[in-house]
Parts: sequence; structure tokens; C-alpha cells
Amino acid sequence: MSTKKVLMLWSATALSILLLLVLGVVWLWISTRTNQLLETIQQLDQRREALREEINALWIELGEQTAPNVMEMRARQLNFAPARAKEYAGADPGTQR
Repeated sequence: MSTKKVLMLWSATALSILLLLVLGVVWLWISTRTNQLLETIQQLDQRREALREEINALWIELGEQTAPNVMEMRARQLNFAPARAKEYAGADPGTQR
């Protein structure tokens, strides 16, 4: 083989090795970033589930606090009582035009 062919073969080999190293670094970066994103997604899923549980607990508490018997008891503690007769607020029908 001539010197020119040997140099071309070495340069092609060096270029191939360099390309493999670059691809390896890119693959490593993508792999690391993918793992980081997966951890972030898992943390967000856990947070969403915790918030969902908190919301459900708050709905239950709201239902308990606004139950008719509880509302009546609280109203009576504030000296409210059921109306004895119906009264309507509004204009006197005889004064309407």
C-alpha cells in the first residue's frame, strides 16, 4: 500500500472513532436527561396524587360541615330559628303602575 492510502485509511479510522465518541457522548447526555425527566414526572405524579387526596378530604369536610343537621345546629347557636310565617319582600301590588 502506498503512503497516501495508509494516511487515508488512518484518517477514516480516526474520523470514525471521533464520530463514535461524539455519538457516545450524545447518547449519554440524552440518557441522563431522560432519567432526570422521568424522576421529575414521577415527583409530579406523586404531588398530583397527594393533591387529589387533599381535595377529596376537603370535599368530605365540606359535605360534613354543610349537612342540614349541622347547619341547623350552627344556626340555632347563632340564635336563628325557622320562620313562623312566610313573608315576601317587594312592592305592594296596589302601587304598581
